[in-house]
Amino acid sequence: MLIEKKDFFLGTKFILLTFLKILIATNLVKNIVFGPTIHFIWEKVNFPVFLNFSHKEKAIKEFSNYKRKFIFDLFCESSNTKKKALDSTKNFIKQKNIDLKKKVYKNLLIKTRKLINKYYQETLFTVLNIFGDFLLLLFLITIVFKNSYQFNLFFLQNLKFKFFELTDDKKAFLLILFSDTFVGFHSSYGWEIVLENFLKHFGLPQERGFIFSFVATLPVLLDTLFKYWIFKHLNGISPSIVSTYHKMNE
Repeated sequence: MLIEKKDFFLGTKFILLTFLKILIATNLVKNIVFGPTIHFIWEKVNFPVFLNFSHKEKAIKEFSNYKRKFIFDLFCESSNTKKKALDSTKNFIKQKNIDLKKKVYKNLLIKTRKLINKYYQETLFTVLNIFGDFLLLLFLITIVFKNSYQFNLFFLQNLKFKFFELTDDKKAFLLILFSDTFVGFHSSYGWEIVLENFLKHFGLPQERGFIFSFVATLPVLLDTLFKYWIFKHLNGISPSIVSTYHKMNE
């Protein structure tokens, strides 16, 4: 028993340290090598500021909101009384002798430059994420293949034994927790957030129709596979767990 616990903790330590080393190595290469290289190439080749149409639409929406707010605030600041505020726009401009067009143009030009710089940096960061994630995946596959025995020992034996050492109530609780989190009634909101962040991370268009279709389909598919796994495998290994699981679900 002590040997099994020792093996479990050693395996856990090995897995955690391995992933920590991969993350550190990936971030070092990403920030020291990929970052300056991508920035240099992007400026030399003069790549576009926006990754796609939805990325550009987001910038236009932000610009439009700023423009409306700025013009409204400008008129509010220039108005001292309710009477002046109710005057026609032309008379109000002549009376105050304010060159609003010039002021608006200047501020909107500054805002446009800021937005271009902001979304340009987002584009560079997205490209950097793609290279960084590819490198992370490459490191992960290499480490797993080189240490396949340790990973198999930890995941297929230690974790499996730890699960079946639990009481039926605890096993059923974990199964319900897993199913409700990933395929339950409220899981669609979680999948929607995950997919939106995934698309944003890789600079892909965040089409609402695609997101809703994905969210409506994936939980149903996972729920079907999960129930099939319970019926096909878990029912044969430990019928008592399945019985407890159904009772707790009810």
